[in-house]
Amino acid sequence: MKSLVIICCAITGFLMANEENSVPSAYPSDRYAPTWGRNPFLVTTTNPPPKSSWEQDWVLLGTTVLEKQGAFALIQNVHTREVVRVESKPNIHGFKLIACQPDPARKASTAEISLHGKIASLPLANTTAAQSAQNKPDRPEPVPTPINSQSRRRLLIPPAQPAPGAPPQ
Repeated sequence: MKSLVIICCAITGFLMANEENSVPSAYPSDRYAPTWGRNPFLVTTTNPPPKSSWEQDWVLLGTTVLEKQGAFALIQNVHTREVVRVESKPNIHGFKLIACQPDPARKASTAEISLHGKIASLPLANTTAAQSAQNKPDRPEPVPTPINSQSRRRLLIPPAQPAPGAPPQ
């Protein structure tokens, strides 16, 4: 039995030694050109211009156009939650409404507002997020701990008194 295994190994080694050991040839480099063309890491994008400092602190809550009063917009400070009405005349804060585009779709509404000569275009904010942030308290209200049956029982049954003449524990 051992000799049969040795003969099989010898024949296999002899056959392998006669074959030429060759390294497979490399693929041509143009084979990968379509894949590199679709590589998302090589796509260059342009960054939007940085927002002016006051534009980051204010969001647009809504725009309205009235026949007698003209157009006005409501903006809100994201840090202090202060709401300011902005019209075509500068208000006490210095905000002035340049143009507003109310839209029936509401989400497409925008307003161009100027503050001390710097003009910014504010898109409509997600008002549900702003309202939920307003209604949410800073810290949760404490919840009273319910009295379970064991603590009620302890309140109703006085502790056991030692028997007279018994040694103290």
